Amino acid sequence: MSTSEPNTTATPTFPMERTCPLAPPDEYQRMRATAPVVRAALPNGAPVWAVTRHAEARQILSDPRISSNTGRPERPRGPDDDRPDDGFFVDMDPPDNLDPASKAEVLAAVAAYRGAVVMVTHDQEAVAALRPDRVLLLPDGVEDLWNDGYADLITLA
Repeated sequence: MSTSEPNTTATPTFPMERTCPLAPPDEYQRMRATAPVVRAALPNGAPVWAVTRHAEARQILSDPRISSNTGRPERPRGPDDDRPDDGFFVDMDPPDNLDPASKAEVLAAVAAYRGAVVMVTHDQEAVAALRPDRVLLLPDGVEDLWNDGYADLITLA
């Protein structure tokens, strides 16, 4: 291979440069088309797996061996990740992150709110209680009116 040809076997490094703030990086789109699960690296060199397609993400996130719990020693850390290993709500796995009574109160308060709310959840009961109007599909940023056809996307985690 000459030096003018791109190295297609290089390990991708995150974050990737974006040409548009509302679109995934070009390299990410190429990975999604050709390699939906690929070994990559964080800026500090820590190895990670990049999962770029819905079907593969769904399969991986439904695996009980996968966790968002920061107390797990194998959790990859970014260069600026100085968070402690416990105590952050978003870093807990169910059911540790919210007891049923608190969950019901939070959902009732959010449902009664008349303004706009952006919420990320993988909890089907929460979505049913909140009756959303719209859905925003990431990473592409596609917005659509909510319909029950999107319900299967909720259970990814």
